[in-house]
Amino acid sequence: FPPLTDVKPPSSTVPYEPEPLTELFTVAEPTPTDALFVIDNSCSMDLEQAFLAANFSVFMEHFTGSNASDLGDAWHVGVVSTDMEKPDQMGMLQAAGGNRFIDAAVAQPVAVFSEMANLGTHGSADEKGRAAAYTAIEVFGDTHNAGFYREEANLALIFISDEEDQSGDSPIALVEFISWLENLKS
Repeated sequence: FPPLTDVKPPSSTVPYEPEPLTELFTVAEPTPTDALFVIDNSCSMDLEQAFLAANFSVFMEHFTGSNASDLGDAWHVGVVSTDMEKPDQMGMLQAAGGNRFIDAAVAQPVAVFSEMANLGTHGSADEKGRAAAYTAIEVFGDTHNAGFYREEANLALIFISDEEDQSGDSPIALVEFISWLENLKS
């Protein structure tokens, strides 16, 4: 195509007047997101934890990549284990590098997550992921895990386990858990 400066209007007696062109774009505000990884730390999870840590950079690319620069601090990533027996686990965010959760202020988010997600394999054989997720948000949300969960943010619960959930009815039954999730943002 020739440069526009070299284009000459067609010779005619009718003057050429281009129609004005208006384009409107709607730019959505970044949607804050809190992503809670609930990771099984029972004796069979060594390889799964290693694979998760090794591939976490792909997940983080959504938040930290070149196309995500407008997300700012609109995201949090936290990790809890499925162990509801050990007092230092039981729905408590697992800290690494001085951080209880990862956000835009964390300098090396992938390295910090790798440390958080490497929970080891000495956790309870009774994998209680649902109980851990509920406890993390509802029980410890204003104390140990304060600042992670935000009412205005979307909540993503990501369960990593090789077993069925064994939470039973403690601290909340499955039907109640589903209702709690549905009403969490209303």
